[in-house]
Amino acid sequence: MIEDDPTERARALLKLGNWPIRRDNLPADRADLMAAAWRAGIRNINVLAKAADVSRDVVYKDLRSHGIEPTDPEAKKEPPVSTAALTFQPARSLLLRKMKDLFDDDRGLGVLVEYNGRPDMTDQEKTMQRAWVDALISLHGLSRAAGVYSSYAQDRQREVARSGLSVGSWDDLVLGTKPVSAWVRDEHDFLCVVCCGAFPSVIVNDFDPACLRCARDVSEPGQAAPLWKAYTHDRFVFPGVLRKNLEKGESTICITYDDNEQREYTCGDVALLFPKSTRLPNFTQRSAQFGGESRDAITGIVEAHTENEGRGFDILATFTYDPRPEGREPHPYGFRFTAARMTPTHLAEARTTEYTDVYELLDDLLTGLWGGNPAKAPGTS
Repeated sequence: MIEDDPTERARALLKLGNWPIRRDNLPADRADLMAAAWRAGIRNINVLAKAADVSRDVVYKDLRSHGIEPTDPEAKKEPPVSTAALTFQPARSLLLRKMKDLFDDDRGLGVLVEYNGRPDMTDQEKTMQRAWVDALISLHGLSRAAGVYSSYAQDRQREVARSGLSVGSWDDLVLGTKPVSAWVRDEHDFLCVVCCGAFPSVIVNDFDPACLRCARDVSEPGQAAPLWKAYTHDRFVFPGVLRKNLEKGESTICITYDDNEQREYTCGDVALLFPKSTRLPNFTQRSAQFGGESRDAITGIVEAHTENEGRGFDILATFTYDPRPEGREPHPYGFRFTAARMTPTHLAEARTTEYTDVYELLDDLLTGLWGGNPAKAPGTS
């Protein structure tokens, strides 16, 4: 007979509470598959509806969520995308899945004095979360990463609401929200909805994020819930940018061809291995070569090195340019990760490992760099 453990019961209940997050994400996954089937050349709405066991209206909705207008005759004439291109899974779905793995055990109650400094997490957990978040922002860009994090955090906030947890007293909240310039746009709902000039600490009126100053004016402590924030929330805080600044994505690279033509490309995944955009420690890019039969669909090969406290890794990675946007993002996806080889340089008998999944590459790389906490990740307290 297993001894009754309240902690285990609480953990089991928390896991069960995560089911709505997975359930709510199913329509987005279906829409991704629907769009992929359309782009592969299946343009018959009845066939798509039957395959997915949904109504025609759902098919129209899914396709339009990916910028496809199925009633447009020109859209039906577009040439099918090669099956090789369809092997790419939607970046946002993969990123959300990784965030669930990364944050599901994070209680997210750092706004409460009791959890100030996050004593509920070990130094190693803080280090690895910080390292992972920096890598994800490097890989996806701050805007996409912040958008997916914001969506995930809202789901976790619903868990807080279901638990009935409220603020016992305003004195139970950690002070220190920084004012934000009034001209910025809050693209990812990170600001107080009342003043739009500070970062929130609580939820009032069931769903409105508010800073402590405003919360005192519009609510009582017993009616306010602590705002769920991952330990690395500060990394995602992105007060927003004007829409025009999102047109080309988070970062671009300019390539000059032999005939002196210059073209600007969205970085995409290759930003992970570029000096100006990566957050990998002690990073050095040794070479970067781009080319191909078509300048609209080029490939890239990047050789780089990163190290931390004597633990070093050589990385040779290949990327393929994808001019299509990710969902409704107003810019091309950019270079997608294709494959890589990684070799540890600090081991006497180094073994090269090959990867076709960028998250598996990052898992081994970050564990190698930060595992055992040889030195804390930047910003870790």
